[in-house]
Amino acid sequence: MLKWAYAVIAFLVLSGFTFINNDTLPVLESSRIVITSENLVGLKLTIDNESVIISQNDLVETPLQSGPKALEKVIVDVDVGTHSVIISDPIKPIFRVTLISRQGITKFLRLRR
Repeated sequence: MLKWAYAVIAFLVLSGFTFINNDTLPVLESSRIVITSENLVGLKLTIDNESVIISQNDLVETPLQSGPKALEKVIVDVDVGTHSVIISDPIKPIFRVTLISRQGITKFLRLRR
């Protein structure tokens, strides 16, 4: 019996068996929301009941765009389902929408200010 266990382990090692631990692989049970605007830094992003102040570190770099009208971009991974998205400045909400996200689908929001 022990010989069979060693044979199976040897087969797995020789055949290249490995665990995949890569965060860049797509998550099957989620979707994404991509938000773009001229100036996102400092705005409050609320999705359902979770909120965050968008900082420079949250932005996705877009090297092809530069200059005064360059768009800033934030990508948020969300679970499948219905989500309330609110973007607000320190005084009041400036954008509010309800999105229905499906598995593997990306929703794009363009905020014009």
